[in-house]
Amino acid sequence: MGFEEEAVVQLINSDFRDLSVAANQLANHVVKLGGIGFGASFFGLIAAIAAMYVLFLFYLLLPYLLYLSVITKFLNSSLNFSD
Repeated sequence: MGFEEEAVVQLINSDFRDLSVAANQLANHVVKLGGIGFGASFFGLIAAIAAMYVLFLFYLLLPYLLYLSVITKFLNSSLNFSD
């Protein structure tokens, strides 16, 4: 590995360590703020955001996938690969 690749790997590892520390501190604060009640509502918020993200991706990918299926059917029938 070159110097730049090692620097990138170290930077990514450092970021993951920072994320784990932040997640640990978040969990500790959630427990301190109200235990299960606050934690359940917080994780419900995370689940809602994840669901919106998936729906948004589906909204973006659906036209592409439909277009791709139409094009492949057209190409298959026009080039007549089945013979």
